[in-house]
Amino acid sequence: MKNTNIKYKLNFKTMKKGLLTLLAASLVFVGCQNYDDQFDDLNAQISALKSQVDGLSSLSSQVSSLSGTISGLQAGVTAAQNAASAANTAASAIDLSGLSASLATLQAEVDAVQASIASTATASAVTALQAEIDAIEADLDDLLTTSNIYSTDVSVTNATTLNSALALGNKINVLNATLTITGYASMDYAKVQTLVDRVQTTTGNIVYTAGGSTGTEIVFNNLTSAANITMTQPGGYHFPKLTNAAVIDLKDDYETTVTRVNFPLLTTVTGLKTDATADTIEFTYATEMDFGSLVVTPNASMSITTKKDATLDIGSLKAVDSAGTGRPTYSLTLNGPASFTNGTAAGTFASTGLPGNTVGLYDGTISLTNVATAAVHNYRGTITLSTGVKNFTGNNIVEFTHSSATDLETVNVTMIRDNDPALSTASTADLGEENMNTAQDVSFDSTHTKLTSLTLTGKGGDVTANAAPALATVNLTGLTAFDVNMTGNVALASFTDATSANDWTFTNNDLMTSLNASHTTTMTTGSGSTDTAASVTITGNAEITSLAIGFDDVDALNITSNAKLATITGGTALKDNGTSTTTDVDIHQNALVASLVRDTKEAPSATVVAGAASDTGSITTASGIKDLDAFLTDAKAATGIVSVWFDTVSKLEIQSTYGGSYTDTTASVTAPTAWDDSTAAANAVLRQSGTYAGVYAYMFSRDASAAVTSTTGARANEVRTYTYNVGRTAASYADKNLAANEGLTLAYTGGSTTWKQGDTYNGSTVNTVDQLVAYMNADTTLDALGIDIIADRSGFEQTLLTFAFTQSTGSAQVAGTTSGTGRTAYYVTVTETGAQSIVYAVNADADTAANIADDFKAAINTSTGLDIQVADGTNTDQLVATRMISGGAVNDLSPLAVDVTVTPIIDAAQVSTTIGLLGDNVIDYGQRLVAATANGGGYNSTTPSAISNASALASGLFTFDVTEQALSGIRVSLKNTGSLAFASAVTLTNTAVSNTAIIPVRVVKGNATALPNGFDNLLVGGVNAPTYANDPSIQSYVTAFSEITSGTTTTTTAAVTAVNTDRTGW
Repeated sequence: MKNTNIKYKLNFKTMKKGLLTLLAASLVFVGCQNYDDQFDDLNAQISALKSQVDGLSSLSSQVSSLSGTISGLQAGVTAAQNAASAANTAASAIDLSGLSASLATLQAEVDAVQASIASTATASAVTALQAEIDAIEADLDDLLTTSNIYSTDVSVTNATTLNSALALGNKINVLNATLTITGYASMDYAKVQTLVDRVQTTTGNIVYTAGGSTGTEIVFNNLTSAANITMTQPGGYHFPKLTNAAVIDLKDDYETTVTRVNFPLLTTVTGLKTDATADTIEFTYATEMDFGSLVVTPNASMSITTKKDATLDIGSLKAVDSAGTGRPTYSLTLNGPASFTNGTAAGTFASTGLPGNTVGLYDGTISLTNVATAAVHNYRGTITLSTGVKNFTGNNIVEFTHSSATDLETVNVTMIRDNDPALSTASTADLGEENMNTAQDVSFDSTHTKLTSLTLTGKGGDVTANAAPALATVNLTGLTAFDVNMTGNVALASFTDATSANDWTFTNNDLMTSLNASHTTTMTTGSGSTDTAASVTITGNAEITSLAIGFDDVDALNITSNAKLATITGGTALKDNGTSTTTDVDIHQNALVASLVRDTKEAPSATVVAGAASDTGSITTASGIKDLDAFLTDAKAATGIVSVWFDTVSKLEIQSTYGGSYTDTTASVTAPTAWDDSTAAANAVLRQSGTYAGVYAYMFSRDASAAVTSTTGARANEVRTYTYNVGRTAASYADKNLAANEGLTLAYTGGSTTWKQGDTYNGSTVNTVDQLVAYMNADTTLDALGIDIIADRSGFEQTLLTFAFTQSTGSAQVAGTTSGTGRTAYYVTVTETGAQSIVYAVNADADTAANIADDFKAAINTSTGLDIQVADGTNTDQLVATRMISGGAVNDLSPLAVDVTVTPIIDAAQVSTTIGLLGDNVIDYGQRLVAATANGGGYNSTTPSAISNASALASGLFTFDVTEQALSGIRVSLKNTGSLAFASAVTLTNTAVSNTAIIPVRVVKGNATALPNGFDNLLVGGVNAPTYANDPSIQSYVTAFSEITSGTTTTTTAAVTAVNTDRTGW
């Protein structure tokens, strides 16, 4: 590498000196002749070299571009030499072979740099190579400086400047500057076209603006390269020879007149924009767009919009960057072109999952709208089809979304599993599992009114066609599917089944005359699936006369109501129910005929069970039903109901004596008319009597089942429950810690047990209420006495309501006050039931949050039907709500009493809440601001004529809310696990200390020295807890020994007897 770099430097310096000398000589001798065109082309190649090298950021792309430009420069030198040799003057003796040789040497050295890039592995080596490229750029600057290239900006803004520009003649063939043409009234477009045609290449920008919407389209016929191009004109944008540019920005000021956007030879561009929107070409009236030579777009995204049915050529586009590295997240959006093809049918993915397309995208997203005909080859990304897409072909694609593609007429897709090399082995395996892969599902319905043909093959997902009204042909040949569902497709006349499928449905497709369900059954068995068998449903197909099957492993088979179905073939393929333990089979209401049923009389010595295998006979039928014998035998052995019937019995013969003659009993036979399980069971046993309906049964098997009962009102144990309020801090309502030795004592016959602060539980000292509760709940020492202690943080349930009302003065948030008298409305919701009521609180003028809370308390405590009582909290803006016993005036202290939520109703119309929420301390800032604006600015201190909550809501200058915090106490339940009632001695009390954290109900109200006796904290139904009649769930907390009962048992499902009619051996 080091030697190569040194050699490159020496050769380039030598070449540079010769190049400059020969080029100067060429310009002196040839410049006096009429060889301007040839040397203009040479200058163009040199300028192109600079424009390309300057615009590239990647070392690799710089070298690649440089190599291509040198080739073009060599061609220009050759053309100049040929022109000089043909002259009759001394110029003919000019020899440009040295320059040509120098260029060849340069090309060789660039090739060496390119080769070095491929093997470069260190940062220092990259730096060295970049230095060589920088040297080339510097030498190119020298070439441009010493050559006859026009380097002054050309600006046209009126007729005078246009004529001045024209006077430059061919000097501007190669322009080392910017060309700006700004439209003006009466602009001479013919002269402008002449001027533009002289510009073949420029290192500067092209900025063109037409004189108006009626101007003539200017075509840059000869421009091959440029820096930025910004165009604004009517008619179109046509650059037939442009090969490279920086940013191209086409303005849409005159979009309705733009009918073409053509850059057919463009190969290099750093930006494509419409009206400054990057990666976008959008002209909704354009009937043709051509970017046919563009391989690499500036970014991994492109959006193109044309007029509907326009022609679009992006046939060279490939999802790679300038270095050739793939762009797997490329996003392509097309709207309007008549057709689009991604990739080629001949291309494919490599076995590694890497793209094999020579053109097109291989991953990312493709979104198509109003693209009448689309073909996407070898693509594993997401394809989205929308309206206007009529015909779609996919070859080796993973998925396509089509729910909005309601104009689809034909779909022909070969699907593959996602072959992204980055997928893990487990993820790759999941792609073959139905419960893990829904991305490949295909579904068409009644919105796809134009779809006539659907062809799918390869490896896909679910396939559904549900009520697609025009769908005539479905071909799933070669498709590995998951579920297949064809339902209600009134035009479907041709269906070819998938190679394999799981659940399979074919229902109400009334034009089908025959059906081949030839698929084999595959099931999802990995990634947590519990799939054990498939289900098959073939029902309601009015014209089907024959059914061929190839599936197996079915635990739900329904072939019913196919009025003309006379034959079923291939039934031997269906052997069992997979690994399922339940099987349900329904085959009836078709056209299956038994031409003769003979019921044979068994030998007198035989033990015969009616309907079983010992009950013999014979059936003559061409229906093919006998081919299902193995499957039906397997199904009968499983749990479930098997109901298989002939629809016609042409003749019934019964042999009444062993070895005797058969009696034609056909006249006595009445066909069944109902096939629900209960009726079918009753009919199935009528084999030799009654209506003889049982002779239609080929198999009816129902297992016996016991009755299903339900028990209500059971109360298994005596339960006593005590609930206590908890002491809380004034500011935050956090639980207080237990005082020294504070706790609870349980007395019982012969002793007592105390759980208190300072005890050790689970390796720690008990100090908190939560620790005490856990300590008691874990204690099993009293189990032997028949006392099971259940303790938790429930009971004595309350809700802390905090009212917040603030207003903004525009510069600060202050405490709010209402403006005017009126009322405030609230939604009050009981969380337990979801029941919601509206409560109206009467408010005075200048109410604060504390006043509003008081008003709410007054309203709630005088309301009827809410069963909620509210008391003052420790802070003035807080209230404590407690649920009351239903219909009573006493607090519900049980764990069943749950939270309430309070939500203010602030309506702009001020029907529910009539007070003003922007009070006099703000004086309706929102209204004043409006007034101030109307008066030309300045804060207006005049009180508004009316207070409006509509403007308050719109202004956002206030906050009015009620927040809730659940407060739970302590409950201790004593569950009697013995056989005798609790003794009167069994009672729970708190310890005789300060009652800091555990707040009991005292015996003598108002006497702070009185001790609790335990009974006041005991829950009693109808006193401080709901009665069992009002809420049966209270039995978990309150049940007297005398109330223990096993409850009432009722039968919800009657028992059924076993029925067995099996004629698979007939």
